[in-house]
Amino acid sequence: MTETSSQVGGAQAISRAMLVLRAVSRTRGEGAGLLALTRDTGMSKPTVHRLLAALAAEGMVEQDLASRRYFLGPECHVLGNIASERFGINRLAAPVVARLAHECGDSAFFSLRRDVFAVCVLREDGDYPLKTHVLLPGDRHPLGIGAGSLAILAALPDDEVEACLQANAGLIE
Repeated sequence: MTETSSQVGGAQAISRAMLVLRAVSRTRGEGAGLLALTRDTGMSKPTVHRLLAALAAEGMVEQDLASRRYFLGPECHVLGNIASERFGINRLAAPVVARLAHECGDSAFFSLRRDVFAVCVLREDGDYPLKTHVLLPGDRHPLGIGAGSLAILAALPDDEVEACLQANAGLIE
């Protein structure tokens, strides 16, 4: 298991900022209000507000002035594109996922392991008339929840499986 920033001395502010940034990212196009972010992160309203201001100053989030909701900012897009040069395996997976969706007619997904989570990075819908929107790109599921994350978990060595299940014990119920 990888070391989290909360385990790294002196990195509490970074850990908290990332917690806020991930909470904003989970809202997708809806954006997130300050009260929802406070609830979702478990931090105080002034702390979340201060972190949002710092993230906004760096372009990592932006606030819609009309709705007062927060969205991922343009710098997230830039960094994501740069990171995809290294981690952009979805370019290789895209034709396979598209073919699978076309052949089975249902939705097909491509997820990657990120620590003790499976992160959906690609979704392709088939032509079956009923669509399931249970998993969207960017969604994180604890390893052990859902078919894709179970498949990832099953491919791991036993000691890693046990570590993942222990880490996610409070999330899997």
